[in-house]
Amino acid sequence: MVLRLLYSNGDVVRINFTRLIRRGGVFARLGDPDFFEQVSVGEGGRYIQWPGDIDFCADALWLQEHDKDNSAA
Repeated sequence: MVLRLLYSNGDVVRINFTRLIRRGGVFARLGDPDFFEQVSVGEGGRYIQWPGDIDFCADALWLQEHDKDNSAA
């Protein structure tokens, strides 16, 4: 399961949730396509969220993807 996030500065980040889903627990629900599609943007675009208090900070997701870019250098 992958989300493509467009940030206000024009950056596009692709977040692959597959590894997190495989860990199970509360995140296992993200493996259901119908549930995954219920994602929404939180207040002021500061996070993404799903029902059941599953949320991820937009800044942390952006940094996670950009750290991957820097580690390859």
